[in-house]
Amino acid sequence: MLTNKEVREKRHEFRHARGHKYAKPVSLIADSENKSVLFTVAGMQQFVPFLVGKPHPLGSRLFNIQKCIRTNDIDDIGDERHLSMFEMMGNRSLGDYFKDDAIARSVEFLVNILGIDKEKLGATIFAGDTARGIPKDNESLEKLKSLGITRIKEMAFDEHGESDNFWTPGPVWPCGPCVEFHFDRGDKFWPDDRNMWVNDRYTEIWNNVMMAYYQDGSGEIQAGQKNVDTGMWFERLVMVLQGTETIFETDIFAYGIETIEGFTDTHYLDHLQSYRILLDHLRSATFLICDGVVPSNEGRGYVLRRLIRRGYFNLTKLSNLDTTKLAQLFNQFVTGVIDDFAPSYEGMAGKADFVVDTLAKECQQFQQTISNGLNELEKLIKKWPISGAESFKLFDSFWLPWDVIKDVLVSHDLPVDKNAFDEEVENAKIRSRSATTFVKNTEWSKYIAWIAETKFIGYQQFESKDSQLLKDFETDQGQRVLIFDTTPFYATGGGQVSDFGIIILDSGEEVLVKEVIKYAWVYLHLV
Repeated sequence: MLTNKEVREKRHEFRHARGHKYAKPVSLIADSENKSVLFTVAGMQQFVPFLVGKPHPLGSRLFNIQKCIRTNDIDDIGDERHLSMFEMMGNRSLGDYFKDDAIARSVEFLVNILGIDKEKLGATIFAGDTARGIPKDNESLEKLKSLGITRIKEMAFDEHGESDNFWTPGPVWPCGPCVEFHFDRGDKFWPDDRNMWVNDRYTEIWNNVMMAYYQDGSGEIQAGQKNVDTGMWFERLVMVLQGTETIFETDIFAYGIETIEGFTDTHYLDHLQSYRILLDHLRSATFLICDGVVPSNEGRGYVLRRLIRRGYFNLTKLSNLDTTKLAQLFNQFVTGVIDDFAPSYEGMAGKADFVVDTLAKECQQFQQTISNGLNELEKLIKKWPISGAESFKLFDSFWLPWDVIKDVLVSHDLPVDKNAFDEEVENAKIRSRSATTFVKNTEWSKYIAWIAETKFIGYQQFESKDSQLLKDFETDQGQRVLIFDTTPFYATGGGQVSDFGIIILDSGEEVLVKEVIKYAWVYLHLV
């Protein structure tokens, strides 16, 4: 059985031997020029300029393995095959070789190098579209047949003008037909159906995109430069080669399962969903922190915070570890991730302590509020149903993530109404925007009578455990405001915006600081 490290090595050797240059992976933080995405979501992302004609400094034959983050299906993580962080192996021809060579090399690598049984391989091709002047991909069809691939499915555009076998990432972009390779995992996963390629039995492992066309934004598809852009799911490929039922049973995740079992005194097979969520989320968080992301309430930081907190919540289902044990678990897990991946990805070595510290602090902060939030949720469940406003209050006042609320409802066999929750989130955004407009017109003096001067400590420290709450009130317009004797939050002034963050009150309530203003001698925390 090939290990995942051996698969990497064989793939590198194979591409180097066929004239490809290795392109180093880029950060998970998307290029600042690409405003449409927060993260690197595909292996081809760094090659965008070169697929439209710009010469690449390494030449016309390239290959890479790229770490990617996709969180649009985070709710599905916990099943057999979804991941928020995954690796995509790609090879690219920029106006060099085309269909024949791309397909031949794919079959050669899968069958001759990795030893996959050719009888278990299937492929899909594009069936063509006469209305758009795109012919059936007979070249790929004949090449597959000549190589002994007999399971071939033809796929056309559907009624929405979309097809899994004609790849285009946007309205203005190079595009073209695909040849996807699938592996038949056997009757154990699905009854035999040679015309069905979307289920647990037939696993897509490699997509070859033959870019021969260009979309100009008008809906018209015209001829373009002939490129090849491929993507091979590394974790799925290892699953197929090692014969495991899911990606989580491969040697990629073995260190993580062993670590969690050791610290929680539980077994993976008894808690599949919680283990898988924890394995995925902690691994993804490690990569994100190594690339410079820190937990926050916006953008990338919010994605990271969501991953850490959902992972921690599932850890509490397995065991309630004290602070010391929690840090030890994180240290062993993170060290395992970094030891495995640092040789492939620059910037990970030597960061274990920082990652562990970030994880521990975020979990400790969450730990202080989750208990109160869960107790409040259980009270609401007893008087079911729960309104959208009530579920939002759990999020807004106790910072209980929707993922956690949903998981608890599912555990009670109760329906989940995310639409009502989302509606309340939008209403809160509207309230927040309107709240900032009244700041200049509010007569603050009547609210701060007899309040001592606030001591600002933000130049020395970023958090304070000793600040005393002096006043908690609402303005005439309904804005809640907190005043403390000391604060690390910088207030708006001098053309700069204020700090924002989280305050945990003695009651356990956790509130989001949206803005801090200074009036006379007092810092006002708008929450």
